[in-house]
Amino acid sequence: MRDKSPVHQLRRIIAAADARRRPALLAGFNLEAAALQGIGLAGASLQGTHLAGADLRDANLRGAYMQSADLRGANLQGAHLQGAHLAGADFTDANLQDAELQDAYLSRTTLTNTDLRGANLQGAYLGNRDIDQTDMSKARR
Repeated sequence: MRDKSPVHQLRRIIAAADARRRPALLAGFNLEAAALQGIGLAGASLQGTHLAGADLRDANLRGAYMQSADLRGANLQGAHLQGAHLAGADFTDANLQDAELQDAYLSRTTLTNTDLRGANLQGAYLGNRDIDQTDMSKARR
């Protein structure tokens, strides 16, 4: 019997993209609460992807296109998001402690109650964002 779980499907898509040496196309994929710790999705297309509650600790999301992604309550501690396109993404209640967000584009993002302690925000564009109750202590800007 074939495993048809979303995480298994994701890994198949990533493997196929890697074989073609192209970024994975995962726009609109539903990965709610998925265990994706350390996954490699550099340059992937994740527009509108549902990642609420997902474990993305130490994930490689460098240069990923994540416009309007749902990351509410996701754990992105130590994730690599350098140069990621995050316009309109929702990080409400997410953990971004020690995340690498250099040169990321965070316009119109929702960062309500988001933990950004120790995150590296050097060169990140933070225009027009909602940061109510966001902990940015020790964040590097």
